[in-house]
Amino acid sequence: MKLGRLFFLFSVSIFSALAAAAPPAGDVLAGVPAWFEPTPNNIFAARSNGGLVNVDSHTMAFRANGKTDRLEWIGAEAARLSGAAFNGAYTDYHVGAPSAWRTQVPHFARVEARGLYAGIDAVYYWNAGQFEFDLQVAPGRDVSQIRLHASSTAVPQADGSLLAGQFRLRPPVAYQETVSGRVNVPAQYRLDQGDIGFAIGSYDRSLPLVIDPLVFVGFFGGDQYGRANAIATTPDGITYIVGGASSETTIPSSAPEQELPAGAGDAFAAGVLFGWHAGASVRDQLRYGVCAAAANLSDETCTGGLKSLKECLAIGDKYGFRS
Repeated sequence: MKLGRLFFLFSVSIFSALAAAAPPAGDVLAGVPAWFEPTPNNIFAARSNGGLVNVDSHTMAFRANGKTDRLEWIGAEAARLSGAAFNGAYTDYHVGAPSAWRTQVPHFARVEARGLYAGIDAVYYWNAGQFEFDLQVAPGRDVSQIRLHASSTAVPQADGSLLAGQFRLRPPVAYQETVSGRVNVPAQYRLDQGDIGFAIGSYDRSLPLVIDPLVFVGFFGGDQYGRANAIATTPDGITYIVGGASSETTIPSSAPEQELPAGAGDAFAAGVLFGWHAGASVRDQLRYGVCAAAANLSDETCTGGLKSLKECLAIGDKYGFRS
């Protein structure tokens, strides 16, 4: 009895500033794994270094530099999306009125799209900073029903890849996992009136088939511009990020060196905002801000004086406040 899976590996890279520029050598968040977050409109979003990747029941979209490119599944069903492999982390979005805040938004390592086509599922995930998706085809199903339409014309390249706007689909690799090991299967792209399909060589059709495209992306960044000038974590586990952004979705990333004046003013603002978020009185909000700024000034660097709230308030208790 033969057991195994047939894997078709296809590589799709986002070919733009985000793909061309790796995170700086000093990137303070370079080692953090990427994730997907669910949104209220049944879209899963993942931020990359310079852009935003969205996945819904029919489409993969990448937005950067004011431009959006899409890969759409042609003739697909309304797939059932769900997050998988919860990584134990959450994001809180405190934007606008409290009634509009979103809290405890979970982080998932994968997104599963069940029923993309009849007998064919898709699984989207990150691998070593690269966006990938598997197309899982049940035994006996026809691969020819899988078609992708790119919003920008797909242009064949000399190496067998396809270039479509900000997307680059690397040459497909197919293989089958069996009890005796991995067996490679011939595969290549097939263009039909602009749509992208797959031409697959001979394989065992009694086994499941998996098509695995790959999208190279960085890790952090808004959809326009984002920068973290400094990041530090206090002994009690609170992480502070000092930086700026010009984007609709702001998660900054940059080198840790301080290139622009920053420090006590940022610490003061952080203290006040923390007090507001915690529901403290205006007087206590200002006290948090002043004590955080004073702590920041205890070191010549931007973050060297960073302390826990308790330690910051202790400075105020020791030296008092000017009236």
